Amino acid sequence: MDRLFVGILFLLFDFNLTLNGHSVGLLPDFVGYLLLFTLPDRLSQQSPALRKCRRISVWFGAFSLFSYLLALLVAQPDPLLRYGIGLVEMVFRLYFLYQLVQGLRQLEAVYGLSLCTASLQKRWALITAFQVFSLMLIYSLLISALCSVISFVGGILFAYTLNAARLQWNRSQGGAL
Repeated sequence: MDRLFVGILFLLFDFNLTLNGHSVGLLPDFVGYLLLFTLPDRLSQQSPALRKCRRISVWFGAFSLFSYLLALLVAQPDPLLRYGIGLVEMVFRLYFLYQLVQGLRQLEAVYGLSLCTASLQKRWALITAFQVFSLMLIYSLLISALCSVISFVGGILFAYTLNAARLQWNRSQGGAL
């Protein structure tokens, strides 16, 4: 569960360093997907949604790596291409997070413990709504920036709640996974 938490941090937060027109992601999504691919078999055997997360993390990670290398190697990619890739990455990330919450809900049922899935579902909805609003309102920079900030705060809340679920899991299982 600890790897799951760290992997999600890579997906939720996007910090970039830009030098001479080249952008380098400091927390690249593909690292998060790689960490999530290495979830223990025990978790994915208990939850079909987590098993699905493991499978799709390979494809999403490969796309994310492509996007990372494109941003790193091409100084000024076409804005429409950059927007399209960002849109696809956002859809992948939100779908992945949704599947993760469903997987944790399944683990709650199997193990009979609370993994905060109701709160995670609400925070996922907050992130989703404001990321979509941010993309739809891209031409209104002030509103788009506000939506991005709210989505970022939603990501912090999601990570905080997921950490609470991780700690609950570790207590119930007698140690970290």
